[in-house]
Amino acid sequence: MARVVADAFLHGSEYASALEVVVVDDGSTDGTCAQVGSLQQVYRSLRLMRHSRQRGYGAALQTGFRACNHDYVFYTDGDGQFDVRELQRLVALIDRYDIVSGYRLIRQDSWLRRFNGRVWSWLSGSVLGFSLRDVNCAFKLFPRVLFDRIDMRSRGAAIDSEILYKAMKEGFTIGQVGVSHFGRRTGTQSGARPGVIALALFELLRLGTVKTRSWSSDPAQPGPSRQNS
Repeated sequence: MARVVADAFLHGSEYASALEVVVVDDGSTDGTCAQVGSLQQVYRSLRLMRHSRQRGYGAALQTGFRACNHDYVFYTDGDGQFDVRELQRLVALIDRYDIVSGYRLIRQDSWLRRFNGRVWSWLSGSVLGFSLRDVNCAFKLFPRVLFDRIDMRSRGAAIDSEILYKAMKEGFTIGQVGVSHFGRRTGTQSGARPGVIALALFELLRLGTVKTRSWSSDPAQPGPSRQNS
């Protein structure tokens, strides 16, 4: 995590005149809070949001997104699976799209996780009516105003699908760009656990049910003005 934080400050400052980095600790027991405390002595605009108990990946993202204060929000995981230097690939498209979503060019995971990822992206698109290559890729750039315009309910892995679906429903445009992917450096993977999969499917189907009830009666609103983003 320390490497990701350092890279976020180093490379984020190339594109932003004002910068903060928000770390969300989802009830961990691995010393994350102490590590962030040490890093805060070096990076004064590093903030820690902490859950007293584990609430889930989606809940952690919700906390982080709502805590952000600046015009754009870039998010990635803290386990070193992505190269923050490739933020430049997202920034290069932000004049053309409201949101830029990365997709893993060569996914460095087991065949089962790669298969699950493809199925999830296909299933999300089929249920919610969009087409994105890698829905759950943790390398995205959002306008902060998006999180004032949508509610977020997903506590698990459906959070990306929910945000992207509701963003498009609000009229936000989404661009995609390929990014590098690396093997996990720290922590343990939980995405293939039966309970995690079951929660994701439940939350996706719930979104699909809401979509069928409201899509025709709630037309999309225009996306954010470029002058105000």
